[in-house]
Amino acid sequence: MKKWTVVIAVSAVLIVSGGVAAYFYSSGPNPAKMTTDQIMKYVRTDDFNSLPREAKGQFFRQVMDNRVNTYSSLSPEEKPKYLDKIIDEMSSMRSQTRAQNRNFGERQRFDPNRRPDPNTFRNSRNMKPADRRARREQRDPEQGARARIFFNDLRARMQERGIAPMGPPMGRGRPMGPPQ
Repeated sequence: MKKWTVVIAVSAVLIVSGGVAAYFYSSGPNPAKMTTDQIMKYVRTDDFNSLPREAKGQFFRQVMDNRVNTYSSLSPEEKPKYLDKIIDEMSSMRSQTRAQNRNFGERQRFDPNRRPDPNTFRNSRNMKPADRRARREQRDPEQGARARIFFNDLRARMQERGIAPMGPPMGRGRPMGPPQ
């Protein structure tokens, strides 16, 4: 009887420790402890590209939340320096990505192993108001406010430096071009 109890206890410990190890191994690195270069290198690996779409999105949300939280914790004198650092990193990433992906669209279009998701853009564009509200309510309102301040300040700093901001402005649905 005692022998079976020991066998069961050892088996349980092995199963639990294996599950914990598998969780930490499959969860990927912590973006808060990574530099921008490390993040870009990780994004280009097969480990990252084999993750499900939701896990990739979660990784990028963690990256942005880390930047937003760092920015909100800085003193007013340090904030422009941090924004300049982010802008410089974005500029270098943009030039690296542009150089590495010259024929990206053609490679993706003709890759027989690629299975495009037909719902990628339609899912967010055709969301019902109740679904949009539910998505918004899942997010911490204080974090959302910090993110809006961060992105508005980032756009303003880019314009101060004479750099055209990328992407649509917060709260509007039209693409943003160079400052007029």
